[in-house]
Amino acid sequence: MRTTAAVGIDLRRSQDPRFSQWGMIATSAAWVHAHRSAHTRDRADYRADIDGLRAVAVLAVVVHHISPGLLHGGYVGVDVFFVISGYLITQIIHAEQREGRFSFGEFYARRARRILPALFAVLVATVAAGWWLQLPSDYRGTLRAAVAAVFSASNLLFWSSNRGYFDAIEDRLNPLLHTWSLGVEEQFYLFFPLLLLGWFRLPRGWRSAVLVVAAIASLALAQALVKWYPSEVFYLLPFRAWEFLVGSALALGMVPVINRSWLKSLLCALGLAAIGWSCVAFTEATRFPGASAMLPVFGAAAVIHAGSGSIAGPGRILTWRPVVFTGLVSYSLYLWHWPVLVLTDYAALVPAGALGGWIVFALSFGLAVLSYRFVEQPFRRPQPATVRMRVAVAASLAGFAVAMAAAGEHTRGFAGRFSEDIVELDLARAQRGDWRACFGRPVDRSCIIGDTTVPPDVLVWGDSHALSWTPALDAEMKKSGRSAWLVAHPGCPPLADIRHHTNPRCDARNADVMRLLDGASGPRTVVMAGFWSTYFRGGGPIEFLPAGHDGPPVSRGIPGATAALQGTLERLLADGRAVVLIGPVPSYPRSVPAAIAMERALGRPLLDRSLESQEERHAPFAEALAQLGPRESLYVIHPFKWLCEDGECRVLDADESLYRDGHHLNARGAELLAPRLGLSLSGAGASVTD
Repeated sequence: MRTTAAVGIDLRRSQDPRFSQWGMIATSAAWVHAHRSAHTRDRADYRADIDGLRAVAVLAVVVHHISPGLLHGGYVGVDVFFVISGYLITQIIHAEQREGRFSFGEFYARRARRILPALFAVLVATVAAGWWLQLPSDYRGTLRAAVAAVFSASNLLFWSSNRGYFDAIEDRLNPLLHTWSLGVEEQFYLFFPLLLLGWFRLPRGWRSAVLVVAAIASLALAQALVKWYPSEVFYLLPFRAWEFLVGSALALGMVPVINRSWLKSLLCALGLAAIGWSCVAFTEATRFPGASAMLPVFGAAAVIHAGSGSIAGPGRILTWRPVVFTGLVSYSLYLWHWPVLVLTDYAALVPAGALGGWIVFALSFGLAVLSYRFVEQPFRRPQPATVRMRVAVAASLAGFAVAMAAAGEHTRGFAGRFSEDIVELDLARAQRGDWRACFGRPVDRSCIIGDTTVPPDVLVWGDSHALSWTPALDAEMKKSGRSAWLVAHPGCPPLADIRHHTNPRCDARNADVMRLLDGASGPRTVVMAGFWSTYFRGGGPIEFLPAGHDGPPVSRGIPGATAALQGTLERLLADGRAVVLIGPVPSYPRSVPAAIAMERALGRPLLDRSLESQEERHAPFAEALAQLGPRESLYVIHPFKWLCEDGECRVLDADESLYRDGHHLNARGAELLAPRLGLSLSGAGASVTD
């Protein structure tokens, strides 16, 4: 096993301004000012307010990633970047084409000098750090992402690999996940110059109409599909193109110029307010992008348009030197913050909470400043004498990334870096079993588990947690000579009369289940299982709409989930059925097998296994059941009582993980608990299981 080096931080240095974040800014200010002055002498159209807007965008994203609870919708910063990019690129291409000096080669060379040096620096550093810190499964994901980033295809990689429940590699653990936005942007730059040349050949009266129609078509397509295909709409260019085109419309002069300073001030204030409101009000439950993205996108457009002349009013903050400085380093800050955040959290290199967040921010900002000064800027201007050398270096780095990724696939993520027991724990994250094909099937084509020689008299209903219990349910039903329909849908709680914000398919699927249960030949016993804590939480995705109710939801969040659970149980029990409700298993904020493997690699604990923390996490669900009270023919199973003894919860059996991630039991975990589950099922109709 390769020893993982710990990172030490001398906190005494934080008292010395030479080592503080603001000290770093101060010592660099003179250099940045001199560079910017020289830069603006060559670019009379330079706008400091746009760099200020970049600062707003990058800080929104970084704060959201470091502390999601502080800025729920900070992800809209990426959309602000898309508007800025569309504006600036169109402005440059338009000016050069109008003057007859546009060159595709020079355009792409400028893009390469702007994007690749800092990106390659981050890729090399991330791949090197991942070698020391990441488990094999995650390192393979990092290497794949590095290759995709080199070829501007990260968005395509993460879209195609978004397999969800059965993927051993968790995207949120990939330190290069954020490069998806670079893929979208570079794909836009690849096609847009050619399209713009064609656009110029159109009759002048048609040009505005064509661009507006293209933008509306992209937005309409995104809005129409975001409910059903959120991953595609999030990652793929056709659904994001309208955001760039809004910036393009400004650059092409399609919006009337505002001359009055008070109107500019008002427009800028409204634009900043729209972006700020999006950052605060949007949540993970917001269907995004699509129509909801119009608020930050048009907010960014308003700020850009208002600042097209002299900046005034609240917009002055965008030209404040520290804000402009942050905008200048925004690209490097965006590149560095996510790898720093993921890898420090992955190996628990910084303390949890606010202190750890500040350390991550300071480290990311410091790396961004260094990257901007020593990597970005030296490559910005063309230097013919070094073109061949730069091309050779870029090709070598790209080749290195491809070779490393190929070797990583062949060696299963360079598994030899770790001992055999750690590798086995890492492999436990992959879903095993024979029931994956049953996941997500329509009700009329659901699988039958147990003794398939007898007609089913049980319905197993739930989300992926119902699927994780299937090995145990199948084994015990075979012993008792019974069989069951298995109806398990991704992210769908077994609740009737709901509207699920982030998974609209659930509503129709659960309605199909209730129709099956209402039939004369419907099963007389229902087993319900779900990832209850994700539904019973503040800001959760569940809205309760009783049958026949046509107005707004009666309740949402925890009250909505509580009402839906109680209503569903009452409805099932009223028909004389027996209901077996499987409560939550102990769940954890990180993958259990990965955390145990890292504990062994690092020699220190990462998981809080206490029963107290579990009871706190699942308290809203327990409270909902307590409000319902005891009911005849309702049997509630509490896996806590099976897995947690003496105040600590069990995650291993004979040195093997019982989980495949942070909250799903694997086949071994389900099989371990099968005898107890069998006793509970056989008691349905006889005694209450606790």
